[in-house]
Amino acid sequence: EVDDNFLYKFKEFLVFHNKISDQNVRNVMRQVGKLVRGEGIRYESPTYGWPEDCIFMKGVKVTPMSDIVQLMQDGQDCEDKWGRDHGNGWLLSHPLKKLLLFQQFVLNNPDFLSAKCKLADYYALDDDLDLNMGSSQEEEKKEEEVEDNTNVKPEQTTSNENIKKEEEEDTNTTPHKRRRGVKAKSPPAPKRKRNSTRIKKEKDIEKSTGRSGRPKRRKLL
Repeated sequence: EVDDNFLYKFKEFLVFHNKISDQNVRNVMRQVGKLVRGEGIRYESPTYGWPEDCIFMKGVKVTPMSDIVQLMQDGQDCEDKWGRDHGNGWLLSHPLKKLLLFQQFVLNNPDFLSAKCKLADYYALDDDLDLNMGSSQEEEKKEEEVEDNTNVKPEQTTSNENIKKEEEEDTNTTPHKRRRGVKAKSPPAPKRKRNSTRIKKEKDIEKSTGRSGRPKRRKLL
């Protein structure tokens, strides 16, 4: 529909050409959407709000061909009669000014309205944005599950064959380890070295006395 295409292109203008903040885009689109759909705008402040039947442009759909300058004057007249806007111009003034800038931009760029909208690649409308966020969350969840699966350690095998194989490898690589059911042989004790000075004294005694210099061991009874 023309109304939907108008809103898409208007939002594209705000994002890519007017380059206002995301919050300001939402504020402008909320008010302009009411004008484009013919719902009209009512000041609903609990303190400064307009009466129930006081609605700006109710039943009149605003299009790119509307007289935006006249709408701005009508909006000011409504504020003068029903109460001025205490929201820093976001009720009527700022949205209508953005519409006027958009109208001038379209007049200078006549192919803009018929060109393909860029919002699909950059800044979707609220419903589309929610769908994109949902799909991105599902993709992140899948990526997390893949990472969790890759981080899982393989289960340790506890079969009797694996245990027996490990024991055989241990006994082959370490000969002094005790095998199951067999006592390991202890390595032979190193021979005790005799003192060189003592050996020399014993040899001197042998030469002088003809007897061995080693003390005789007594036989145990």
